[in-house]
Amino acid sequence: MRRVIGLILFVGVASLALAEEPAKTGGSGEGLEILKKTVAALKEAKTVSYKAEYTATGWATKFVPTVTGTAVMGEQSKDKIDRFSCEVKIKANDSEDVKEFSAGSDGDKFFVIDPKTKMCHLDMDPAVLGSQGRNIQRVLLREFSAPEPFDDIFKSGTVELVGSTKVGDEECDELKIIPTEGAKRLLAISRKDHLPRRTTNLIKNEQGEATTVLTISDLVVNPTFVRSPFELRCPEGYKQTDDFAP
Repeated sequence: MRRVIGLILFVGVASLALAEEPAKTGGSGEGLEILKKTVAALKEAKTVSYKAEYTATGWATKFVPTVTGTAVMGEQSKDKIDRFSCEVKIKANDSEDVKEFSAGSDGDKFFVIDPKTKMCHLDMDPAVLGSQGRNIQRVLLREFSAPEPFDDIFKSGTVELVGSTKVGDEECDELKIIPTEGAKRLLAISRKDHLPRRTTNLIKNEQGEATTVLTISDLVVNPTFVRSPFELRCPEGYKQTDDFAP
Protein backbone atom coordinates (compact mmCIF):
# COMPACT_ATOMS: atom_id res chain seq x y z
CA MET A 1 0.00 0.00 0.00
CA ARG A 2 2.85 2.41 0.85
CA ARG A 3 4.39 1.74 -2.54
CA VAL A 4 1.08 2.49 -4.27
CA ILE A 5 0.64 5.76 -2.36
CA GLY A 6 4.24 6.71 -3.12
CA LEU A 7 3.70 6.04 -6.81
CA ILE A 8 0.53 8.15 -6.84
CA LEU A 9 2.35 11.04 -5.15
CA PHE A 10 5.24 10.77 -7.63
CA VAL A 11 2.90 10.80 -10.63
CA GLY A 12 1.01 13.76 -9.16
CA VAL A 13 4.18 15.82 -8.65
CA ALA A 14 5.43 14.94 -12.14
CA SER A 15 2.10 16.01 -13.63
CA LEU A 16 2.32 19.38 -11.88
CA ALA A 17 5.85 19.89 -13.17
CA LEU A 18 4.75 19.12 -16.71
CA ALA A 19 1.80 21.47 -16.37
CA GLU A 20 4.11 24.32 -15.37
CA GLU A 21 6.63 23.74 -18.16
CA PRO A 22 4.94 25.84 -20.94
CA ALA A 23 5.29 29.03 -18.85
CA LYS A 24 9.06 28.43 -18.72
CA THR A 25 9.40 27.90 -22.45
CA GLY A 26 7.64 30.80 -24.09
CA GLY A 27 4.52 31.54 -22.10
CA SER A 28 1.10 29.97 -22.51
CA GLY A 29 -2.49 30.68 -23.49
CA GLU A 30 -3.92 32.62 -26.41
CA GLY A 31 -0.83 34.76 -26.96
CA LEU A 32 1.43 31.77 -27.50
CA GLU A 33 -1.06 30.12 -29.87
CA ILE A 34 -1.30 33.29 -31.96
CA LEU A 35 2.48 33.54 -32.16
CA LYS A 36 2.69 29.90 -33.30
CA LYS A 37 0.32 30.74 -36.18
CA THR A 38 2.50 33.74 -37.01
CA VAL A 39 5.61 31.57 -37.17
CA ALA A 40 3.85 29.14 -39.53
CA ALA A 41 2.73 32.04 -41.76
CA LEU A 42 6.23 33.56 -41.79
CA LYS A 43 7.74 30.27 -42.92
CA GLU A 44 5.29 30.12 -45.82
CA ALA A 45 6.19 33.69 -46.84
CA LYS A 46 9.42 33.08 -48.75
CA THR A 47 9.43 36.67 -50.01
CA VAL A 48 7.38 39.70 -49.01
CA SER A 49 7.06 43.29 -50.20
CA TYR A 50 5.52 46.14 -48.24
CA LYS A 51 5.40 49.84 -47.44
CA ALA A 52 7.02 50.87 -44.19
CA GLU A 53 7.09 53.75 -41.75
CA TYR A 54 9.51 53.89 -38.82
CA THR A 55 8.93 56.47 -36.10
CA ALA A 56 9.99 57.21 -32.54
CA THR A 57 8.39 58.77 -29.46
CA GLY A 58 9.72 60.28 -26.24
CA TRP A 59 13.42 60.98 -25.82
CA ALA A 60 14.19 58.62 -28.74
CA THR A 61 13.08 61.31 -31.23
CA LYS A 62 16.36 63.12 -30.53
CA PHE A 63 18.37 60.21 -31.91
CA VAL A 64 16.06 58.21 -34.17
CA PRO A 65 14.85 59.72 -37.47
CA THR A 66 11.59 59.07 -39.25
CA VAL A 67 12.13 56.60 -42.08
CA THR A 68 9.58 55.86 -44.79
CA GLY A 69 9.74 53.76 -47.91
CA THR A 70 9.25 50.34 -49.44
CA ALA A 71 10.99 47.05 -48.76
CA VAL A 72 11.32 43.55 -50.16
CA MET A 73 12.58 40.77 -47.90
CA GLY A 74 13.57 37.23 -48.72
CA GLU A 75 15.05 34.22 -46.98
CA GLN A 76 18.46 34.32 -45.34
CA SER A 77 21.41 33.06 -47.33
CA LYS A 78 23.54 30.10 -46.22
CA ASP A 79 25.82 32.69 -44.62
CA LYS A 80 22.89 33.87 -42.46
CA ILE A 81 22.63 37.22 -44.21
CA ASP A 82 19.17 38.64 -44.83
CA ARG A 83 18.22 39.16 -48.45
CA PHE A 84 16.54 42.53 -48.84
CA SER A 85 16.08 45.63 -50.94
CA CYS A 86 14.56 48.94 -49.97
CA GLU A 87 14.01 52.49 -51.08
CA VAL A 88 13.87 54.92 -48.18
CA LYS A 89 13.56 58.55 -47.19
CA ILE A 90 15.26 59.51 -43.91
CA LYS A 91 14.33 62.66 -42.04
CA ALA A 92 15.71 63.76 -38.68
CA ASN A 93 12.96 65.02 -36.41
CA ASP A 94 14.70 68.38 -35.88
CA SER A 95 15.38 69.03 -39.56
CA GLU A 96 13.58 69.48 -42.86
CA ASP A 97 16.40 67.80 -44.77
CA VAL A 98 15.43 64.47 -46.36
CA LYS A 99 18.01 61.89 -47.44
CA GLU A 100 17.05 59.30 -50.05
CA PHE A 101 18.71 55.93 -50.68
CA SER A 102 18.16 52.58 -52.36
CA ALA A 103 19.91 49.65 -50.70
CA GLY A 104 19.93 45.90 -50.43
CA SER A 105 21.74 42.61 -50.14
CA ASP A 106 21.65 39.39 -52.17
CA GLY A 107 22.80 37.41 -49.14
CA ASP A 108 26.44 37.83 -50.12
CA LYS A 109 27.15 41.46 -50.96
CA PHE A 110 25.56 44.70 -49.78
CA PHE A 111 24.86 47.77 -51.86
CA VAL A 112 23.59 51.30 -51.52
CA ILE A 113 22.67 53.75 -54.26
CA ASP A 114 22.96 57.46 -53.47
CA PRO A 115 21.06 59.65 -55.99
CA LYS A 116 22.69 62.77 -54.55
CA THR A 117 26.22 61.67 -55.40
CA LYS A 118 25.17 59.37 -58.28
CA MET A 119 27.25 56.58 -56.77
CA CYS A 120 26.57 52.86 -56.34
CA HIS A 121 28.54 51.31 -53.48
CA LEU A 122 28.92 47.49 -53.49
CA ASP A 123 30.92 45.28 -51.12
CA MET A 124 30.72 42.15 -48.95
CA ASP A 125 31.08 44.28 -45.81
CA PRO A 126 27.74 45.71 -44.57
CA ALA A 127 29.67 48.84 -43.58
CA VAL A 128 29.55 49.74 -47.28
CA LEU A 129 26.09 51.15 -46.53
CA GLY A 130 27.81 54.06 -44.83
CA SER A 131 26.82 56.22 -41.90
CA GLN A 132 23.13 55.87 -42.76
CA GLY A 133 23.27 52.08 -42.90
CA ARG A 134 21.43 51.57 -39.62
CA ASN A 135 18.73 54.07 -40.52
CA ILE A 136 18.29 52.53 -43.98
CA GLN A 137 17.65 49.13 -42.40
CA ARG A 138 15.08 50.39 -39.89
CA VAL A 139 12.32 49.52 -42.39
CA LEU A 140 13.28 45.83 -42.28
CA LEU A 141 11.36 43.41 -40.08
CA ARG A 142 13.95 40.70 -39.52
CA GLU A 143 11.41 37.98 -38.76
CA PHE A 144 10.49 37.94 -42.45
CA SER A 145 13.97 36.50 -43.20
CA ALA A 146 14.68 34.49 -40.08
CA PRO A 147 14.67 30.69 -40.61
CA GLU A 148 13.30 30.20 -37.07
CA PRO A 149 11.43 33.40 -36.18
CA PHE A 150 10.84 34.05 -32.46
CA ASP A 151 12.86 30.95 -31.58
CA ASP A 152 14.40 32.74 -28.58
CA ILE A 153 10.95 33.60 -27.26
CA PHE A 154 9.71 30.01 -27.48
CA LYS A 155 12.83 28.83 -25.68
CA SER A 156 12.89 31.26 -22.79
CA GLY A 157 10.69 34.33 -23.29
CA THR A 158 7.08 35.15 -22.54
CA VAL A 159 4.13 36.05 -24.77
CA GLU A 160 1.03 37.86 -23.54
CA LEU A 161 -2.14 38.71 -25.45
CA VAL A 162 -2.74 42.41 -24.75
CA GLY A 163 -5.96 42.77 -26.75
CA SER A 164 -7.12 43.86 -30.18
CA THR A 165 -5.96 46.81 -32.28
CA LYS A 166 -6.25 48.13 -35.82
CA VAL A 167 -3.35 48.96 -38.13
CA GLY A 168 -4.69 50.75 -41.18
CA ASP A 169 -7.56 48.55 -42.34
CA GLU A 170 -6.14 45.43 -40.69
CA GLU A 171 -7.85 44.01 -37.63
CA CYS A 172 -5.06 42.71 -35.42
CA ASP A 173 -4.30 40.90 -32.20
CA GLU A 174 -1.65 42.69 -30.16
CA LEU A 175 0.93 40.60 -28.32
CA LYS A 176 3.46 41.66 -25.73
CA ILE A 177 6.77 39.91 -26.38
CA ILE A 178 9.05 39.70 -23.35
CA PRO A 179 12.50 38.21 -24.02
CA THR A 180 14.88 37.20 -21.25
CA GLU A 181 17.28 39.83 -22.59
CA GLY A 182 16.63 42.99 -24.55
CA ALA A 183 13.67 45.33 -24.88
CA LYS A 184 10.07 44.29 -24.55
CA ARG A 185 7.89 44.91 -27.58
CA LEU A 186 4.33 44.94 -28.78
CA LEU A 187 3.52 43.02 -31.93
CA ALA A 188 0.32 43.62 -33.91
CA ILE A 189 -0.61 40.46 -35.83
CA SER A 190 -3.20 40.48 -38.63
CA ARG A 191 -6.16 38.24 -37.91
CA LYS A 192 -6.48 37.63 -41.65
CA ASP A 193 -3.07 36.21 -42.58
CA HIS A 194 -1.36 36.00 -39.14
CA LEU A 195 1.55 38.19 -40.31
CA PRO A 196 2.94 41.23 -38.46
CA ARG A 197 1.68 44.72 -39.29
CA ARG A 198 3.34 46.72 -36.52
CA THR A 199 6.12 46.22 -34.02
CA THR A 200 6.69 48.62 -31.14
CA ASN A 201 9.89 48.50 -29.12
CA LEU A 202 9.31 49.58 -25.51
CA ILE A 203 12.37 51.39 -24.16
CA LYS A 204 12.86 52.45 -20.56
CA ASN A 205 16.06 53.79 -19.01
CA GLU A 206 17.37 56.68 -16.95
CA GLN A 207 16.06 59.10 -19.60
CA GLY A 208 12.52 57.83 -19.18
CA GLU A 209 10.21 55.93 -21.50
CA ALA A 210 10.31 55.91 -25.31
CA THR A 211 9.24 53.78 -28.24
CA THR A 212 10.30 53.01 -31.77
CA VAL A 213 7.54 51.82 -34.08
CA LEU A 214 7.72 50.02 -37.44
CA THR A 215 4.37 50.04 -39.24
CA ILE A 216 3.79 47.87 -42.30
CA SER A 217 1.13 48.35 -44.98
CA ASP A 218 0.31 47.00 -48.47
CA LEU A 219 1.92 43.68 -47.57
CA VAL A 220 2.24 41.24 -50.49
CA VAL A 221 3.28 37.64 -49.81
CA ASN A 222 5.43 35.79 -52.35
CA PRO A 223 5.29 38.47 -55.07
CA THR A 224 6.62 37.68 -58.56
CA PHE A 225 9.65 39.50 -59.99
CA VAL A 226 11.11 39.42 -63.49
CA ARG A 227 14.59 39.86 -62.01
CA SER A 228 15.93 39.40 -58.51
CA PRO A 229 15.08 42.45 -56.38
CA PHE A 230 18.13 41.75 -54.20
CA GLU A 231 20.87 42.44 -56.75
CA LEU A 232 22.41 45.81 -57.54
CA ARG A 233 21.28 47.49 -60.73
CA CYS A 234 23.35 50.62 -60.97
CA PRO A 235 21.39 53.31 -62.87
CA GLU A 236 22.75 54.68 -66.13
CA GLY A 237 25.07 57.60 -65.53
CA TYR A 238 26.00 56.45 -62.01
CA LYS A 239 29.48 55.26 -61.00
CA GLN A 240 29.96 51.91 -59.24
CA THR A 241 32.61 51.51 -56.54
CA ASP A 242 33.57 49.20 -53.68
CA ASP A 243 34.38 52.22 -51.49
CA PHE A 244 32.15 52.57 -48.46
CA ALA A 245 29.43 55.19 -48.67
CA PRO A 246 30.11 58.26 -46.53
